[in-house]
Amino acid sequence: MNRRIINWIVTRMVCWQPKRHKQPETLETGGNMVTVPVDDATRTRIQNLRLARGWNEDELADKAGVSDTHIRNLEDTNSGRGPNFRKRELDMIAVAFGLTLPQLMGICQMPTGTTYLPRHFDSLIDQCRKVDQSLLPIIRDLTIEDEMVDGAYRDLLAERLRQCGYRRDEIMDQIRNRYWLDAVSNQVPPPDLTIDIDDQMQSLVYRFGDVAVDIPNPQLVWDCHCDSPGTKYDSSYCPFHSSEHKDELDSRMSNGHVAFNYHGHKFYWRRGRELWPPSIDSLHMLSDLESYGLSELRCKSLLDLGAGTGFLGICATTRNPNITTLTFSDWLLTPCVYSMTNWALNRASRRHVTASSELGLFTWWNKLGTPTYDIVICNPPYLPIIGDHRDLRGRSTVAGTDLLKYIICHAKEIGKQVFIQFSNLAAKDACIAEQKSGNRLQPVGDPHSVPFRVPAALERPEYLARLETLGLQLNHNHRHPYWHTVRTYLIKSYDTHC
Repeated sequence: MNRRIINWIVTRMVCWQPKRHKQPETLETGGNMVTVPVDDATRTRIQNLRLARGWNEDELADKAGVSDTHIRNLEDTNSGRGPNFRKRELDMIAVAFGLTLPQLMGICQMPTGTTYLPRHFDSLIDQCRKVDQSLLPIIRDLTIEDEMVDGAYRDLLAERLRQCGYRRDEIMDQIRNRYWLDAVSNQVPPPDLTIDIDDQMQSLVYRFGDVAVDIPNPQLVWDCHCDSPGTKYDSSYCPFHSSEHKDELDSRMSNGHVAFNYHGHKFYWRRGRELWPPSIDSLHMLSDLESYGLSELRCKSLLDLGAGTGFLGICATTRNPNITTLTFSDWLLTPCVYSMTNWALNRASRRHVTASSELGLFTWWNKLGTPTYDIVICNPPYLPIIGDHRDLRGRSTVAGTDLLKYIICHAKEIGKQVFIQFSNLAAKDACIAEQKSGNRLQPVGDPHSVPFRVPAALERPEYLARLETLGLQLNHNHRHPYWHTVRTYLIKSYDTHC
């Protein structure tokens, strides 16, 4: 072998030292080309943060200065892209959210106020109901005259949301957000029970699986009288409990997801003290509004005050092609979510309408003065609080007439045309508010006689006797022994107020 080559090999062997590898870069040490492993939890966190801010994938890409393909690959666990992404790009995404990279990755706790509501429907409703359960005692116990909005209610709401890591404004922005709402509505579970309501309320059909239970000429949406005191009828005559499927109907109505099909629309509901279902009263109010010419009214904005499932607001909006702005409002989070979710499920024919939801009484989120809405519709609680029966507020969603009186007094500030429906049992309180305000209640449509089915009231003979003096009617020859009359009114406003 050539001696020169041998010398070169010997020299290299003597001088050789192991190569010192560069220390791996971490989230703390930085480096533009280093890659960071991204697990499925982080992918989901990024997607939820984006939806909570109302951004689509392209908008996040623009704000972060990365490609939209990168965002899609980052959020998609099935994209085929490996688990590692460049730290530089993740840094830019974190900055777009106002976070550090460790916060984005879940290594450090996020700052207060960045908590987002879950998108899974059941988890979302569970979260909202936890908040609402602590609000209900205050809402039911105090009245509007007790400065509820400015005092206990507002403070309790803020504190309860803070304990859950939420801020009111951020939560409501999220509930109003179209992208987040689409994600929620796409995850609404199939109903355990479907109720088909005839347009003229001449029949009801309850469906689950292959079972269909037809109820002809119903008096109520849940037309059961079995626990009504004073009736001469027993359960064998009940349209529901005389059915061979009575136990299944009871269970699904009490514990499951219920979907009401009416006039081509579907409304989801689940039993709870936080949410009142679509009722016979609401159907009568819609009929009254139609007789008034609802579909032809020249109006652009509508407020559904005390929205619940959003039934009244959605039906009214879809019947008037002129409405472009729909607002739901309620005291509780659960109705806000249900009303917006139901709107997302029914808005196909009204995509030009902008819908939003507000939490609290009208005066909280809008200053009294110039009417904000062209139309306001409300079906408020109507059961008067008499004597020692104040605890009814905590046991029934229809107890208390404070909201009714408030709307009558402040109709001029709330909307240009304010429609309200209430029972003849609340006529005395409505008359007092009418006299104090100087406003006038103009009947719309005919009065409707409906069964009185408030369990918390039916179990109190003394209270029922007091209600009879206010117009509660007793009919022992009908399977529903107690009846009252509901009617819709247009509040004609004048310049004086309560």
